[in-house]
Amino acid sequence: RVASRMKVFNASLHSRLKVVVGAESDATEQACRSAAERLGLALSLTPVDVASGVNAQPFGDREIFEGALWRAQQASLSAPKCPQAVFLGVESGLV
Repeated sequence: RVASRMKVFNASLHSRLKVVVGAESDATEQACRSAAERLGLALSLTPVDVASGVNAQPFGDREIFEGALWRAQQASLSAPKCPQAVFLGVESGLV
């Protein structure tokens, strides 16, 4: 059962993965592309400028996580025409 699911998953990796990332910085875009390349994924990346909903300099894991989650949610709202897309939120901060 797991093997059959893996076959379907592996077959889907050969098509372009649609990713909408809630951040428009060059560093974030490059990080997403680099991660996809390391995983062997072909992706169509669309960065969108959304607010993080947290302090300009997030502090602590909780605030960083909340900022990333908020960015992902806002990215999904800003791209409603992408029902098959994956929405990412990327946030950095101090721990």
